[in-house]
Amino acid sequence: MKACSVVIKMPIVISLIVSVGVIALLAGCSSSSENSKSGSSGEIVTSLYPIEFIVSKIIKDDFEVVNLTPIGVEPHDFELNVNSTERLLSAPLAIVLGGGFQPVIEKTAKNRSGQTLSIFETFSQGNGNFEDMHFWLDPIKMQSVVKSITSALIKLNKSQAAQYEVRSKALQTELADLDDLYKTSLTNCEIRTFITSHNAFSRLAERYDLEQEPIAGISPDTEPSAKRIEELKSLVKNKKIEVIFTEELVSPKVVKILGKEAKVRTSVLSPLEGLTKEQESKGEDYFSIMESNLQKLVEALRCEIQI
Repeated sequence: MKACSVVIKMPIVISLIVSVGVIALLAGCSSSSENSKSGSSGEIVTSLYPIEFIVSKIIKDDFEVVNLTPIGVEPHDFELNVNSTERLLSAPLAIVLGGGFQPVIEKTAKNRSGQTLSIFETFSQGNGNFEDMHFWLDPIKMQSVVKSITSALIKLNKSQAAQYEVRSKALQTELADLDDLYKTSLTNCEIRTFITSHNAFSRLAERYDLEQEPIAGISPDTEPSAKRIEELKSLVKNKKIEVIFTEELVSPKVVKILGKEAKVRTSVLSPLEGLTKEQESKGEDYFSIMESNLQKLVEALRCEIQI
């Protein structure tokens, strides 16, 4: 920081008056230094909660972590405002999902001059089809993303490489433990099919040998056809399904109608695209919500091991 210095040689009265200005000037210099820590140069911008969670666990207080998707907002189709756009363009590092999951953010990020990490591009290199972008619902895939993000953070701040590696490995261990918990809990279940409001759980289903039947497609706003509703009603009857899952950030209307027609109850299974205001106020995070999801799946699928 450039030093602020003033030399005063004048009569006492004038000196006192000028001193006030000097104090304000020095305060301004100090304030400018503090603001630089919280401005764009000290921010890492992320596009949605699961990415924000990983970065925050690794980076701690070295940078401010900014999630462009506001709390309680469904992340697929929201619009960036002027402030969010400026932060996205000026941050030294931006980590976005890619793959068309958040088109506005991805299009804007292409105009950045700073370091940008697209999770989709990382996965698509030799990883085959990745239509369902909800990698974070698969703890094994989540570990791979942790590694990629860690590399980007180290590139940004090489002086903290050792600390970031330690925190990254600790997070990967937690994810491995979560995977073990899911495998153990979902091995012996009477039912292996679950119905969800939209196609957000195929990564999870594939990992644990389950079958997801979404009411809608990748977009949660897609209205299902009458034919699809009838197919799902038959599925409920044939598979003896007792629960249909909705989610927090979209309207449960279609799920509730299907549940009423099929005479089964509905429950919330979080796709973890973002936190609700209530979850944030309760201190919920990725791991607590993943464990809550598991408990609901165990009950709905009538698995032998209860957690």
